[in-house]
Amino acid sequence: MSLLHIICLALVQGLTEFLPVSSSGHLILFSSLTNMQDQGVGVDVALHLGSLFAVVIYFRTEITNMIKEVLKDKLLPNFKHAYNRLAYLLVVGSIPALIVGGGLRNYGMEFLRNPKIIGFTILF
Repeated sequence: MSLLHIICLALVQGLTEFLPVSSSGHLILFSSLTNMQDQGVGVDVALHLGSLFAVVIYFRTEITNMIKEVLKDKLLPNFKHAYNRLAYLLVVGSIPALIVGGGLRNYGMEFLRNPKIIGFTILF
């Protein structure tokens, strides 16, 4: 995989991550439409980690405040403190994704990387 291909994928990821569209789908479609090889799940994960780092840097103050309040309250939920409440709501809101993702990871979801399936789902 060339450096140009990685840079193009990073641009697609950066432009589509925070839009209400599938950035993962666009990464796959980009490779398909440009006749470049499919980058695979490993590169997709690396690109998403880049987005995660950008979000962590942008929200570093809020994340620091959440950690401070949770530790100050001795890891107990205290919804009277805004950052403590936010931290616990983020944890609770992540539980369904962990359950569904963990449940589906053993079912060979590679067929979902097919550009025809992605293109069909983008229509709806």
